[in-house]
Amino acid sequence: MLIGSIPNLNAPAEIAVKAFRLDTAALREKLFSLRDEAYANDQTLLGYLLYLMGVYYSIIREVDIYTVSAENNPDELQVMMDICYDDGEKAVISPGLFINQTTGQVHGNSDKGLIDLGFDFSIEDLVIYGAVHCWQRSLGFDRFYDLLANSTFLFNMSTRRFHFDAHGKEWMIQLWKGNYGVCTNGVEVGVYNRKPGSIGTFYKAAGDDELMEMSAALYHGDKLLFSRGPVTHWWMSAFQLSKVLYQPKDLTMTFSITFPDEELFSAFTAALDSHGAHDVSYTTDGLTVNGRF
Repeated sequence: MLIGSIPNLNAPAEIAVKAFRLDTAALREKLFSLRDEAYANDQTLLGYLLYLMGVYYSIIREVDIYTVSAENNPDELQVMMDICYDDGEKAVISPGLFINQTTGQVHGNSDKGLIDLGFDFSIEDLVIYGAVHCWQRSLGFDRFYDLLANSTFLFNMSTRRFHFDAHGKEWMIQLWKGNYGVCTNGVEVGVYNRKPGSIGTFYKAAGDDELMEMSAALYHGDKLLFSRGPVTHWWMSAFQLSKVLYQPKDLTMTFSITFPDEELFSAFTAALDSHGAHDVSYTTDGLTVNGRF
């Protein structure tokens, strides 16, 4: 539906082409050349943006959307687009969307999310979830992010942070629940760390050798809205598209984290025990913490 709406967004492009007397074919060729340079330099997201600009300013008159069997997985379909531009040129485009017919997951062709935007999608329960190697990972965490988000009407979240020391690092595991982007109810469990004695509130996202098996679920009262996991991740995130948004205080998230060793497990449970807010409860099973917030 989103892709199919592209032809209805032509007006700004038409105005720009007319006002600046643009040669759409030449502009498209230049932008696609810059796209190829970006891909060669492993700047995939920039490459996609240049690609989309070239397509958009060519002005799409007709688009036919269909799927073909993915080459590497018989259970998956690859989304394709036949496009006819205003200047008469035609193109076949793969936007990098794959649909797994067994699981109902829509994902990109890498572990960076759909067209490298950082998120994949579950058709079955309308849940958007973060990819392991999403671009957001490079941003780590800073308390400013939460302050900025909650200062807008787009977000309304409750959060708890648990700080502890283990393996010669300062660690933080953070929980979130609430509303994201004015159209989703969601949960997050983030794992971060930094060097001892670091100043400020910035933490790096956990590294590839520090990922943990996590799961989470979100409830409104006794009603389960969705669940996700277990997945091995640094950021167990899930956001469900919904017509109804609930206040964070009316939502309950459950979560589980399986730690790789006793030191991390003991340090985290000690942080849970000493935390000033007592609205997070937990039980343990081996090295797994099962919590409720």
